[in-house]
Amino acid sequence: MAGKRRRSPKGGHSQHFLRRGALASSLLREIAFADTRCAIEIGAGAGALTAALAHRFERVSAIEIDRGLCARLRQRFAASSRVEVVEADFGEVSLPDSPYAAVGNLPFRGAAEILGRLVSAPRPPHDVVVVLQDRAAERYAGFPLAAESVRSLWLKAEWHVEITRWLAPADFEPAPRAGAAVLWLARRARSLVEPRQREAYRDFVAAVFAHPTLGAGLRGVFTRTQLRTLVRDWGFALGAPPSAVAFEGWLGLHRAWQREVPAARRRRLAGARKRLPRRSSLEE
Repeated sequence: MAGKRRRSPKGGHSQHFLRRGALASSLLREIAFADTRCAIEIGAGAGALTAALAHRFERVSAIEIDRGLCARLRQRFAASSRVEVVEADFGEVSLPDSPYAAVGNLPFRGAAEILGRLVSAPRPPHDVVVVLQDRAAERYAGFPLAAESVRSLWLKAEWHVEITRWLAPADFEPAPRAGAAVLWLARRARSLVEPRQREAYRDFVAAVFAHPTLGAGLRGVFTRTQLRTLVRDWGFALGAPPSAVAFEGWLGLHRAWQREVPAARRRRLAGARKRLPRRSSLEE
């Protein structure tokens, strides 16, 4: 949550401010935001992103839990009719009913909780633009930058996922030990998985990822004949880990599963997503 900018789940501090307002403005110029008037900022900090957002959006809710930082933000933006400073934990703030974008320089610890709340909200934002640790960003982005993960595969069904910029430790004050990246999630106009099949798709991915190889995960799902056909048509390497298959391949696998496997057998995978390790899930 935004409140964990000052205290991570393990008790450490993970608040790192962007050094330059010009950098914040540059990061936002690279994003093709949907036509929305409202933005929420998660963990406004010293206000570098807040100022850039106020040039792009008519209304900016700058959410920050630290009382001292809120006082500085209110002083800095006292003359702006566009910025409202909200002293609160992000997890306790109601999300807008009208279309909005969500932007934030997230804590390196706790980012998964924040992103999970945004993408699973009843009214999710049209765009999510966040700064987070580079390796975490790669896990969300998946192929071609990194291996696919359960998170990346779940996200890509409903969101365009892209890393738009890499940031060095020197871009922050204080400098973190690790690099960072700007992750952009743009909500798709139409999900690539039918809404009524969303939970089944997530269960399917989770069930296969529970095995060390693609073949081990699929053998309990498809018949031998069906597997041979999938390998022939898609070129899957059954000895490879599930993470080696790109998102488009997972869409093909899921559609084949829905088309070729009887409903009674498909129901055997029901609930697999709930048995995932907490760190792998978007539903935190």
